[in-house]
Amino acid sequence: MSVQSHQQEAALPWGTAERDEQAFRKDLASQMGCQLGQRVEVKWRLEGDGTAFTQWWGAVLDHRPDGETDGEGRQVYVLRYDPNPELGYEEQECCRVTFLDQHVLYDLGEDEELAWRLAGDSWEEPAGSESDEEAENSQVYTLNQIAAAIEASERRRGRTVDEDAAEALKAFPQDQQRIIADGFRAFTDHIAAGMAKLKEQHGDNYVVTAADVTALTAAARRQ
Repeated sequence: MSVQSHQQEAALPWGTAERDEQAFRKDLASQMGCQLGQRVEVKWRLEGDGTAFTQWWGAVLDHRPDGETDGEGRQVYVLRYDPNPELGYEEQECCRVTFLDQHVLYDLGEDEELAWRLAGDSWEEPAGSESDEEAENSQVYTLNQIAAAIEASERRRGRTVDEDAAEALKAFPQDQQRIIADGFRAFTDHIAAGMAKLKEQHGDNYVVTAADVTALTAAARRQ
């Protein structure tokens, strides 16, 4: 390192602080002192007998795939969940996650943010979190908001919806892959064209209704 570059680095102390902050964010679990083999609990929203409920589910921080990150560069960890025969889960199940903050992780397979805590910790989500979630589920969204949400999800997962579909098609023989892909492409093209028409007619902030979705999908199926 030259004297000049050394002086420049010393003259910008915030540069080191920013890099340290980025490193902290990229492997938050390690920075918080979590170790492989440590037990954690993840809060899942489940349904049974038509009733929705939440469950803190025990798991082990099983391993840390070297060099594997989510689409935003966070280190991936594998959680190994405990069996729960009462809920119909007889075997252990592994899920790939990244840690977003002290009490929120991201499940790559479910494409969902979930609350978590160390096993034995009494921490609970702030009052109102679940009711806020119910309100969010009933909220309406504009076309631009839907597009932004899809883009954010793809960025975090590091994969596009098209790539996921291509991966799923690999399970079929080549001739069936072609037929399914052509049909899916035609269907999505019709949906995209219909959405574009709604946007042109009503503007970016138009709220898509259930009737719009029904009409668009019905028209696409007829093609």
